[in-house]
Amino acid sequence: MGKFKTSLVGVTFEGRQVNVRLVATGQKLFWINENNPHDANAMLIFADEEKKVQLGHLRAELAAKLMDRARKKSCEYEIFADKVTGGGIDFLGRQKNYGLNVIIYTRWLKRTQ
Repeated sequence: MGKFKTSLVGVTFEGRQVNVRLVATGQKLFWINENNPHDANAMLIFADEEKKVQLGHLRAELAAKLMDRARKKSCEYEIFADKVTGGGIDFLGRQKNYGLNVIIYTRWLKRTQ
């Protein structure tokens, strides 16, 4: 099993800031291959198993690699919240956006060639 860290993108869209700021460190997250007309590999990340509380996406380049492996059934992924970043007030008194770092665990099912 391998693991790596990354951050989500798109956390400022579709009201996701409210969801992101409430995520707890170590919280298990869930994903789907989103039916997205702009990116066939889009991986949308959720805070809940029912996949109703959207948090953001994995970067397109990373999602393409992960989805290729998932489609080949060579591995499975588990995603956990690492750290909520940002927030607070900037020097002009404006609310700063939140971000979310995640840890992705990869469980290899068979050797890839």
